[in-house]
Amino acid sequence: MTVSRIRRWFLPLLVLVATVRCGGGDGLTLPPDGLPASIVQVAGDAQSGVVGHPLTDTLIVQVFDSKQRPVVGQKVAFVAVAGGTGAVLIPDTTLTNAIGQARSIWVLGSLVGAQRVEARVVASGAPGTLKTAFTAAASADLPDTVFALAGDNQSGTVGGVLPTPLTVVVTDRFGNPIAGLTVSWSVPAGQGSVSAATTVTSAAGQASVTRTLGAGSGAQTASADVSGVPGSPVVFRQTATAGGAASLVIASANNPRTAPVGFQDSMVVRLIDVNGNGIPNASIAWAPSSGGLAVPATSQTDASGYAFTFWSLGPTAGAQSLTATATPSGFQVIFAATATASQPTMLARAAGNPVSYTVPVGQPVSPAPSVKVTDQNSNPVQGVNVDFVVTGGNGLVSNGAITNDTVTILTDASGIATLTSWSLGTIAGANSLEARAVDAASAPLGGSPVGWTATGQAGSASQVVITGQPSATALSGVVLGAQPSVQLQDQFGNAAAQAGVTVTASVAGGGATLRGTLTASTNSSGAATFSGLSLAGPSGSYALTLSASGLTSATTQSIALSAGPAALLAITTQPSASATSGVSFPQQPVVQLRDSAGNNVAQSGVPVTAALASGGGTLTGTLTATTNSAGAASFTGLTITGASGARTLSFTASGLASAISSAVTLGAGTPTALALTTQPSATTLSGSLLAQQPVVQLKDASGNDVAQAGVQITATPSGATLGGTSVIVTNASGAAVYTDLSLNGPAGSYTLSFAASGLSGITSTAIQLQAGTATKIVVVTQPPVTAQSGVVLAPAVVLQLQDPTGNNVAQQNVALTATISSGPGGSLGGTVTVQTAANGSATFSNLSISGPVGSYILTFTGTSLTSAVTTGITLNAGPAAALALTTAPDAAPQNGVAFVTQPAVQLVDGAGNTVGS
Repeated sequence: MTVSRIRRWFLPLLVLVATVRCGGGDGLTLPPDGLPASIVQVAGDAQSGVVGHPLTDTLIVQVFDSKQRPVVGQKVAFVAVAGGTGAVLIPDTTLTNAIGQARSIWVLGSLVGAQRVEARVVASGAPGTLKTAFTAAASADLPDTVFALAGDNQSGTVGGVLPTPLTVVVTDRFGNPIAGLTVSWSVPAGQGSVSAATTVTSAAGQASVTRTLGAGSGAQTASADVSGVPGSPVVFRQTATAGGAASLVIASANNPRTAPVGFQDSMVVRLIDVNGNGIPNASIAWAPSSGGLAVPATSQTDASGYAFTFWSLGPTAGAQSLTATATPSGFQVIFAATATASQPTMLARAAGNPVSYTVPVGQPVSPAPSVKVTDQNSNPVQGVNVDFVVTGGNGLVSNGAITNDTVTILTDASGIATLTSWSLGTIAGANSLEARAVDAASAPLGGSPVGWTATGQAGSASQVVITGQPSATALSGVVLGAQPSVQLQDQFGNAAAQAGVTVTASVAGGGATLRGTLTASTNSSGAATFSGLSLAGPSGSYALTLSASGLTSATTQSIALSAGPAALLAITTQPSASATSGVSFPQQPVVQLRDSAGNNVAQSGVPVTAALASGGGTLTGTLTATTNSAGAASFTGLTITGASGARTLSFTASGLASAISSAVTLGAGTPTALALTTQPSATTLSGSLLAQQPVVQLKDASGNDVAQAGVQITATPSGATLGGTSVIVTNASGAAVYTDLSLNGPAGSYTLSFAASGLSGITSTAIQLQAGTATKIVVVTQPPVTAQSGVVLAPAVVLQLQDPTGNNVAQQNVALTATISSGPGGSLGGTVTVQTAANGSATFSNLSISGPVGSYILTFTGTSLTSAVTTGITLNAGPAAALALTTAPDAAPQNGVAFVTQPAVQLVDGAGNTVGS
């Protein structure tokens, strides 16, 4: 056989074998598996943050190959491409993890606004440049400084607006402007104003106000304050200059004045602007009237705008003036003076004074006497001493500082001396007064002395005087046997016949209550008598005060007050503040009879009954006691039985007001039973501590908590196994507090019972026991006993999570992985890792074993779980997948001659196992 003939039949055979192995005649182009083909963002884009600070969310990217499979161990660089200095990526270069992800923390740069970071794949085999960009909006950091931008060190006219607004800037530590901060502006008192008390910084971090200077010339300031920001306050400085002359004002303190003719004194003026600032270097001309003299006649204002001259009054008494004129403004002021005569010559009664008066004794006359002193030209003379002397009736005169029978008063600018007062004597009848004055030579003035007369009459009532005393002894609440009477008198002890004056009786110093008709009206003689008065109060000594509006009151003699009739009950010994249920009070109560004022009443034989007033329960013992000779009732054997808590007792007697005791706190008795004050958890996991541990309390027969330590309590479950300390003892409060109990066993409903020697036990509410934490994997559905190589196992293997006691655990998304743990070789195909469903089961629906025929065992594992192992699987050859040349033809055949060694072909499956088909 020739070579060409061999080729005609052998080459198609090789093509057939190749076709079977490749699954057909189509060509197969393998992708570059494992190389990065794309990078995508997972998290961290479009965040907002503060410059210089890390963003909240981590930047996360994921790298995939061309089949969208995560690329593990791929280097990724994070690069800041916009945002200014200070941007940091931590780390800036990293490797992708088991799911192809790379992470970095982005610390923002120093610039406000949009910032940008690129995540770049660092790999020579990556198709093109693989990258993705993250963006973030950066806002300014905390305020770091505030400073003046414009408006400092300006000058202007007082009261004027400065041309440049005062402006400050607030920035963070990177110099970024900060908007929205409140700037408080202030100006010292008297230094003008700013256009706003507060402003808010703009987007440029700036805040401005317009500055109006104060009215005073010289240095001025304004301040800007941003609370808590370094640099605050920012102080702006200004200089204010005076404006033009606006007025001329008198600066002397003694204008107008009165002085003798020829008197000389300095006169001062000031030239000022509209704001009161002095104008320097102006000329002032001085022009006197009435023959007066000004020296100098012209003067200049000083640096503060002041100018002065000396003015001498002219020789003529009367009004005189001095005119000051400013040049060139023409402003004027006029000084006024009154020239007076110098020597007094005449004393006379002043106009309008009567010669005689009629007034009540001890009262001042009206109008007060006055005299006038004049010179030889009838001009009034000021400063002359005039003596006013009481000459009859024992009255008193006053000059405002001294009150006596003689006072001295100086004449005023009108030459008049007026008494402050002339009060008549206390005795009704005639009174007289004289005024005397002398000249410089001690000779009486013409007309001296000047005299007045007055008639004194009895005055009005000023005091209440007792004319009849009340009883010296009395019973509380009982009308006084003798009632008090009074008479009105004036201040000098004269009876005042004044009707209709209301006189009121009261207890002097308090301590008791006065009852009855507490007021009485005076008759035409000024007398009044009380009726029906009684005292109610504690036994003791009292007095009455008798008073009338505007009059001096009077106090009676002492009244010895004794107890009145019994009116109420009072507890003098309270029952014990604390007691034991069913046990007599250690301290039994004592009740006392008292009158309405609270005085003890010594009355025997009055029955007093005790009862519970509040709190419930039962009161036993001697419930009725009789008063002794002192009016006291002592109880014995009183006992309360009932629940713990506060009680009060009431005590009653016929016709008397009852009494309520202070609180009696009832405590528990001897323990008789157990109670669950805290139930165990309604649901729990097998093997886990109860989230809510039970608390057992000792109780007495009334259900009160018993505070008794050391009582042993035993907990017993109804079916499951109890974990923890089942036997504990009560604490000082009588409570047994469990801390470590747990139930272990099949899921279901259980209870806990608690018992103690000699006490009634208690059983808890139901506890629903649920599966615990998953600890192992079990095979629910085993794989088939036999299988074909490369063919999906049927039935599919089904697994289940279980806790240590065999309860199925419903836990989702637990990754379980299948592996071949025993067999002659081969590989496991299909989905080898499956996540558990919500019920904790996992079904491996497409597992297959490809490899040599033989016996295999599969093992399933999960993190922190005990693995599961299947039963054996006998693997047979799979479906025919290829031809295998078991005997090759001759290597060097002869043309046209049959092969010495003929070829032999065998069917095989995908794993190379012989297929007998």
